[in-house]
Parts: sequence; C-alpha cells; structure tokens
Amino acid sequence: MSLARIGGIDAMDLCILHVSLTRVARMRSPPYDQKAAKQTVSVTINSDLYAQAKRLGVNTSQVAEEALVHEVARRNAERLREEVRKDLEALDAYEAKHGSFADMARQHYRTDTEETP
Repeated sequence: MSLARIGGIDAMDLCILHVSLTRVARMRSPPYDQKAAKQTVSVTINSDLYAQAKRLGVNTSQVAEEALVHEVARRNAERLREEVRKDLEALDAYEAKHGSFADMARQHYRTDTEETP
C-alpha cells in the first residue's frame, strides 16, 4: 500500500487539513507580532487606483498589511505542501525498497502462538 494514500484519503490532503485546522485554532492571534514597530516603506501603486482608494477613505497601510498577511500565509502553506510531498515520496521509496514498516513491526512482535498468514 502506498503511504501517499491512507484509507482512501490522499495523505497530502490529510496533512494539509491537519495543519490548516491547527492554524485555525491558533488564528485567534495573528501569525506575526502585532506589537512590533511599524516600518515606513515605499510602495509603487497605480496613481488612479490610489486616488480612488483615498477618495473612498481606504486605509492603504491596513489593506497592504492584510494583503501581506494573506500572501505570507499562502506562501508558507505552499512551502509546507512541498515539504510534505517530498516526505511522502521518501516514505514511498523506503516502502518500495524495504517493504511496509507496519508489516515489519507486526512480524517482529508476532508471538509464536499466532498463526502465520
């Protein structure tokens, strides 16, 4: 059995779901230090878009910060997804070369009185 599928569920999806649910539980507090000092930065934005936002009273600093929070989270999730994919490939390669670790453990701990399959 491939380790990439567990009980008909793609292991990658299962890992990502677990991480997402863990993060949701922690999302009550932002994933960055809100008390950190603000830093002035220069950002180049379309002048018409900025004029419209200013007329509407949009707090561009707040919008930019929120966009960065989402982008950082998206990229972290993407990086995690790639790490999990590589780990699952390594596990599949190990299983292909050495057999199932679970089967080896069962065989190792099987008592003499148990029937051999």
